[in-house]
Amino acid sequence: MANPSTESDPAPTGREAPAWLALLVFLACAFVPLREALLDPSGRALLAVDTVTSQLPWSAHLAEQGLEPDVANAELSDQGTVFHPYYRWVVRSWLAGDPPLWNPHVYLGAPALGNPQAGVLDPQVLVLVLFEWLAGEPGFALGLALTAWLRLGLGAFGAFLLARRLGLFGSASWLAGFGFGFCGFTVLWLNHPLGHVPVFLPWLLLGVEAIARARRGGGSAVLPFALLALTSAACVLAGHPETSFYVCAFVGLWCLVLARTQRAAGLLAAAGLVLGACLAGPMLVPFLEYLGDSAATAVREGQRSTFADIDLVGLFAAVAVVATWIATGARRFGGLFERRATLRAGLRIGALALGALVLGFRGLPEGAVLAFVPGLFGRPDEAGGYLGPGSYLEEASLFAPLAIAALALASIARGSGPLRGRGVLIVGTALAWWLAQRAPGLLELKQQIPKIGLGATVRLAPVAALGIALLAAEGWQVSKRSGRVLGMVGVLALALVVGPVSQWARSTAPPPAPSVTALETAGLVVVPQERTSARRIELEGWYDPERVQRVGVRFVPQRTDAVAMGGSGTSLDLFDAPSATARARLSANDVRVPDDVAERARWFRSIYLDTSRLSPGWWTIELALEDRSGAVEHVPVTRIDVVRPVRFSSGFLLGLALWAVLPFAFRRWARILVVGGIAVRLIGFAEGLNPAIDARRVFPETATERVLAEAPPGTRFMGGPGVMPPNSAMVRGLYSLRGYDGLEPLGYFNFVPYVLLPGVHPILGWNARGVDVSSPLFRLTGVQRLALAEPFAAPGWTLVAGPDAGAPRFAEVHVYAADEPLPRAFCVPRVIGLDDLVSLVRSGTGFDPRAVASINGDWRPRTPMQRAEVGAPRSTNTTVEVDVALDGDGLLVLTDMMFAGWEAEVDGERRELEYAYAVFRGLPLTAGEHRVRFVYRPASLRAGAALASVAFGLALLVGLLAARTRRGGGQEARP
Repeated sequence: MANPSTESDPAPTGREAPAWLALLVFLACAFVPLREALLDPSGRALLAVDTVTSQLPWSAHLAEQGLEPDVANAELSDQGTVFHPYYRWVVRSWLAGDPPLWNPHVYLGAPALGNPQAGVLDPQVLVLVLFEWLAGEPGFALGLALTAWLRLGLGAFGAFLLARRLGLFGSASWLAGFGFGFCGFTVLWLNHPLGHVPVFLPWLLLGVEAIARARRGGGSAVLPFALLALTSAACVLAGHPETSFYVCAFVGLWCLVLARTQRAAGLLAAAGLVLGACLAGPMLVPFLEYLGDSAATAVREGQRSTFADIDLVGLFAAVAVVATWIATGARRFGGLFERRATLRAGLRIGALALGALVLGFRGLPEGAVLAFVPGLFGRPDEAGGYLGPGSYLEEASLFAPLAIAALALASIARGSGPLRGRGVLIVGTALAWWLAQRAPGLLELKQQIPKIGLGATVRLAPVAALGIALLAAEGWQVSKRSGRVLGMVGVLALALVVGPVSQWARSTAPPPAPSVTALETAGLVVVPQERTSARRIELEGWYDPERVQRVGVRFVPQRTDAVAMGGSGTSLDLFDAPSATARARLSANDVRVPDDVAERARWFRSIYLDTSRLSPGWWTIELALEDRSGAVEHVPVTRIDVVRPVRFSSGFLLGLALWAVLPFAFRRWARILVVGGIAVRLIGFAEGLNPAIDARRVFPETATERVLAEAPPGTRFMGGPGVMPPNSAMVRGLYSLRGYDGLEPLGYFNFVPYVLLPGVHPILGWNARGVDVSSPLFRLTGVQRLALAEPFAAPGWTLVAGPDAGAPRFAEVHVYAADEPLPRAFCVPRVIGLDDLVSLVRSGTGFDPRAVASINGDWRPRTPMQRAEVGAPRSTNTTVEVDVALDGDGLLVLTDMMFAGWEAEVDGERRELEYAYAVFRGLPLTAGEHRVRFVYRPASLRAGAALASVAFGLALLVGLLAARTRRGGGQEARP
């Protein structure tokens, strides 16, 4: 493996463009796709909040204002539902002097510092605090646009400088800048925390190279060491540890390879990288704590493959490719392959092509072709939308123009070139690319690594993108005829990857139509067309709740290589009445519900079914019906033929391949033309994928929000399907029982199933329609308002606002208030163990939460209280104060999430907290008047701060030693 840094720096041939000119060019190119938000920050907003405000109540409010709800790019929903509300709350909290360490507005409360995506310490989010402090909310919008612009421009500029530092000059360095700065991952995830990370990758490598250069020249490495540590810290703080880990791991590999020939420089660079990560300890340690007690870990552990699941054929194909590359570069065979470079290149390209074919037919994802032709199945920002497999964000994250990929392949096949560190680049790029494509064999093998194996491999795309860009730049710089020939051969090899589109689009003969007799317990009313290419399909039906306990939908493939999707309880929302579409079909007598069932029938809809999760071909749709005994019957009801519409013909793909040959056929006089064409292609790819939204669509205040805000402070509400999705209420400071942060407290995750109605999916059905609103456990959540799109009838709930004329007051949706809500804090005289509570819940007899509570500990009241007065809690993000007076012993229950780091003080003295009802905070109290204070002081934050302090001290020590120990270049080992 070649060393990333050699003893001398090759000089450019000819006149080189100044670095400042490159920076201006890259910033100008980054300006093009973001121009609307940059030119009009007060009228346009960059984060795609239209994905949220196209739902109620904002959609109704916008319609009243003459603005029809619209979504420019539906794939960016997380920007509106998660990141915009989180960033607004983080900015407001810092400006108010209320540190956003804990977020009380989602779930039952959740760590905020421990969730890096919240951006509590992310420098790119803290910039927004400064901008809002200077210019208010318009400054916030301007900050979003400016930081996104700088991420694109500085990422490209860093790759440009890195290419020069590694021995590439002229148009090759420009090609590297455009290839990485506007790669699929950076553009698609630009305004997600994932997109905050890639910009640091080339700058980290530049820092390593600067240390190596300083050590060789006998100069001081203190400044580059300090800058490397700070850049590493900013990379880790950037908001997505998964992506940061992959980026830093590749840089760490670069340091280790450097240490083979420049031991001091390699170790010093590795120390700077590690110390920088330690400087991010105040975020990193709380994140690890939250991750360990989150649903994300539990869910991903359940998805981990075993050694028995490893695809040995796919793994053999990958190993064979690497072994061929190593063998053809080994010194013992060097003489043969130096004399016969064509033979070496042929073997390498043949191995790569064969590996691509084997991995492709062994299970490479259907969307793998989007790495080269990202518009094959449409784009999410276009009128027809994206109709391909999975998520466009995930599948197209590896996009690189076919010309760049062919150039990189030509460079790999050559076996030598001017690019320093090409060995580590080739190995790292190959592993990153194949793992990001979820290649069989490699993927299962990676999943065996503890903790690291749980990470999504698509996050390796930035590493692959930088490697491909640098290798392509080298392939472009090589001027020999052999390079041109190899490049054209590379295009043909890539065609073997693009070619399997035909097998992905294949179908099968239709299965026999299901023969279904009239069901007395359930049935479908709304079914999709038999042949469909739609992204989403709708199903709606009914079931008899007296005879069916749970209903689900299952898709059974006709193809033997596809996997059945779904099961009991999959993707269903429950309703009391049919939709307008179903009523129309019932009125037309197309279907019917038995007369003796019609009055009590419940209705289910699968509004989240996505055909991108289904392979092309025929599928039989079955109802999964579970009776009261637990027996499940699968009844086939209809069939569909899923078609994947391909926008481009084979002729277009051939033309694309021929265009990719141009860099090799017309090298000398077409440099500017070809590099410019690639730049235009990449900028064109970025155009429209991060749309600027009309500022009037950015969470306009609604009557519904004003009604919800009238509930007692700190009490929660719950929205129905399509009404105020998770996190959106944070923009008004409201408290919602639902939330989304990518982690989710494990206690909350385990609590959810106990308050759901039978047959409801614990994720897709977790809304006001899917819960038992009269159950004691649901009352404990502190929900005092429900917001639903349709009328709702349940004992104990009263309509307080709605869109109908008969409502007490106006709101865009139907808002119901609890008649006898539980307060947020109350005292309980009787305490039992958790096992006793579970038995009580399962018995179905019910219980009064104000009369009995469970804790995990052994404490029990000696003299149970008869009366207690509990004042209204007074809250900040990290504190809750309550005044309590009681005449005996009792358990104070605060219906907020119990989590590590929460402490209690009673009259200034610290007391131990208990888990009340397994998820809430419980505090044993004795008779008397008390002032109780709950404080969030996570030990993980103290540990992270201590780690950062130690790292800072070590950084200073290493810097001083490096300053005193200057070695000449001759003292370093030479390759």
